[in-house]
Amino acid sequence: FLHLDHRFGTPGWGLVASFLLEIFFLLLTAGGYSVLVSSINVAFMVGYAIGPVSFGVLRITESDYHRPFRLPLGAFWSPIAFVLASMLLYWSQWPFTGETLGVLLVGVLVYFVYIWRGRVGAETIRFGAWLVVYLLAMAALSFVGDKRFGGVNWVPEGWDLVAVTVVSLAIYYWGVRQGVAFHASRAGVLPALVEEMEKSR
Repeated sequence: FLHLDHRFGTPGWGLVASFLLEIFFLLLTAGGYSVLVSSINVAFMVGYAIGPVSFGVLRITESDYHRPFRLPLGAFWSPIAFVLASMLLYWSQWPFTGETLGVLLVGVLVYFVYIWRGRVGAETIRFGAWLVVYLLAMAALSFVGDKRFGGVNWVPEGWDLVAVTVVSLAIYYWGVRQGVAFHASRAGVLPALVEEMEKSR
């Protein structure tokens, strides 16, 4: 899957596998293509949520790195962006949120396979635990939330958005803290890897 076609520069086998997987899931979904697209949209929302956490980590760990563009007041906008991404995820409606987030959690099983095979250390689990908790929390909030968004209305309109905001902010700062901790744990390793890559060129 990592092989790139020498003519087009595209991952040919990866694209074929993605195409076949899409057909497979399309055949499984009773609602047809619209259900598949809705699920893909939920997955995109998770991607939007990861960006602000990455930004928050890099603003701390690589604050002096030269960039062509810098976001003023990034420490203010980043958590707000994470909350807004969480709102979009919540508004994607149950059961799409629960089903899609459940599929994304399969990635956790893949990660455990990497640990089992010795490709990554078991101690790294704590650095990514925030994302697993985030996916579970958003699925739970989607289920118990307002009925307009497919929930069972245990947390009614208004309070559901307060809950999403509070949970999102708590997980955002946890994620940033874990990202900084990961960077610190790899501080001696990363420069060595960069130096090795430069020598191999």
